[in-house]
Amino acid sequence: MSEYFLNYKGDKIFVILLGYSSNKYYLYYPKGDTLVILDDKGNIEMKEILEVIGEAPSGFKVADLIEPWEKVKNRVVTWKILDKEIESDNVYVVINDPKNYKIIENSSAPDRLKYYIFKDQDPWEFKDWCCVLIVSTKDIDNLPMSFKKIYF
Repeated sequence: MSEYFLNYKGDKIFVILLGYSSNKYYLYYPKGDTLVILDDKGNIEMKEILEVIGEAPSGFKVADLIEPWEKVKNRVVTWKILDKEIESDNVYVVINDPKNYKIIENSSAPDRLKYYIFKDQDPWEFKDWCCVLIVSTKDIDNLPMSFKKIYF
């Protein structure tokens, strides 16, 4: 996956490249759970994902946004981690035993199409991203505002 930042309606948004077709790039905006279409002239269009059919951008059934931009960019991300629901764009999980990494990795996902799970990474490198879970044995006090810390 390739990650980028775009300026959309005056906001810097984190997007993930899904694919390219003729003169358009198809990107996923995980915070809003929407499809972003960028043409070769720099025009940006955002669409609601109504249905996913397969894995290609052409496999999305889309529609115009159903909410104003202010609501889309503030949509809540809900993670399921070991059957617990955590509302946060990103999560930092502190573990006692490094062997627990696989347990967390295999039992965690947000209510989004694309997300990342990292081991022992610096959360400040991902402060502007969305849908990142970092599992670490290091208990860091100073986390970016986009992260919520939990203990396992």
